[in-house]
Amino acid sequence: MSLSDEYVLALYERAGASWFFEYTGSPIAPHAILTSGKHSDGYVDSRKLLASPRLATHLMYELVRRLHKSSLSDGVDIVASSAYSAITFGYELARHLAIEVNPDIRFEFVEKNPAFETDKSMPRFICKFPVPEYAKVLRAEELITTFETTGAVRDAVELANPHGRIRWNPDVACGILRPDSDRAMMAFGDIIYLAKKIVKNWDPADLCPLCAQGSPALKPKSYWAELTGKAA
Repeated sequence: MSLSDEYVLALYERAGASWFFEYTGSPIAPHAILTSGKHSDGYVDSRKLLASPRLATHLMYELVRRLHKSSLSDGVDIVASSAYSAITFGYELARHLAIEVNPDIRFEFVEKNPAFETDKSMPRFICKFPVPEYAKVLRAEELITTFETTGAVRDAVELANPHGRIRWNPDVACGILRPDSDRAMMAFGDIIYLAKKIVKNWDPADLCPLCAQGSPALKPKSYWAELTGKAA
């Protein structure tokens, strides 16, 4: 039985892994300020859900089923993710695919490049693993928002493996797809996701509409109880 977006999002909410601004509620309820400095009407912390092997397994069965319906007919050799939250997600996906698709499948992840923090012209990630010629690689991310991370993973892998013969899976496996708009998703390609939830982000240099109506911006990890109205 297929899992609906609403069911998956409810699992995240019960695990204390998501929050979304309630527009029909109080206009001065707080909203989120992200690590990037942008303000947002939604926040997802997948680590809280992936900390439960039972829930992770439940969702991976569904994700593998959806991938099978799409482009896994000729298998996958490597599942590759970014760091750090996506590591658990990618590993669990690879573990399930090893049972159903390829027992020799590998899981790998690219590492954050410290130089990127001070120089945005540098590569965002560093790949330290080899990809054999003609190996089929499936990218996996526990959360996709702007698609920058997904593209940067591919760039890092190709830079470290310049033979130019990587067979990228046409789909990207994703837990929560959280684009700013449907147009942003269409511009990237095929994302096989468990649930989609459009979330708005505003640059701090612009006027945040939630700030304008009196809603304070809080950092989710520091003020989770205040943001959600629930005990941490």
